[in-house]
Amino acid sequence: MGLVIEILEGIQKGDVFKLVDKMTVGRKKTDIVIKDPNVSTLHATVLFDETGIPILVDQNSRNGLIVNDTVVRKVALYPETKFMIGNTEFIVKVFTDEQMEQYFPTKTWRDLLFDVINQSALNTMPPQDISAFNPKVELLFVQGIQTDESKILTYGPRTAGFWSLDIPLHEQEAPELAFKIVPSPEGARIVNFDLSRVLLNDAVFESQVLISGDRIKVGESIIKVLFLE
Repeated sequence: MGLVIEILEGIQKGDVFKLVDKMTVGRKKTDIVIKDPNVSTLHATVLFDETGIPILVDQNSRNGLIVNDTVVRKVALYPETKFMIGNTEFIVKVFTDEQMEQYFPTKTWRDLLFDVINQSALNTMPPQDISAFNPKVELLFVQGIQTDESKILTYGPRTAGFWSLDIPLHEQEAPELAFKIVPSPEGARIVNFDLSRVLLNDAVFESQVLISGDRIKVGESIIKVLFLE
């Protein structure tokens, strides 16, 4: 299987693009060219985070990225996520192996060799399987610099940290990687990357299944865990 983005409206409606690390999106001379005057020349870049999740990152464009009518600077590209670049709407889809082969035929050995030569900076960590959270998880910041911010987790794993492109923590004491939340048969499970700076309900932990009302503490920031039906 593989992740793709599809254009939902406009003259390019139905166009499908395979998500590749470091691919660029814009109006001219980019990997994905969008025929939309409201799209900047170089509008955004797809970057895979340390867990293999693709993140669309704005490149100081004029209009940013739009998710749920809100301008954002980055968005995690999980299945069924919708976003807009300029006036062009996209949706993230999961394609089967058969669909991937149909839309993106296997390359020749010459093409593959060319890709290897030109993609020396690919992630060294293998992508993790993406699964749905059931029910959805809401992370609500109730204390700290991000108070009242909310993050809805539909698919996982999801990673939080000071340098995370997925769930960024602006707390000055936050580690580069703080914690990860992954779907599991028991429910949403949190995995601690820094036992000295990340607490759950004021207690040290390594890994635990979350329940509604749990509080994740990172420095002075507190994040309340809620579940959405």
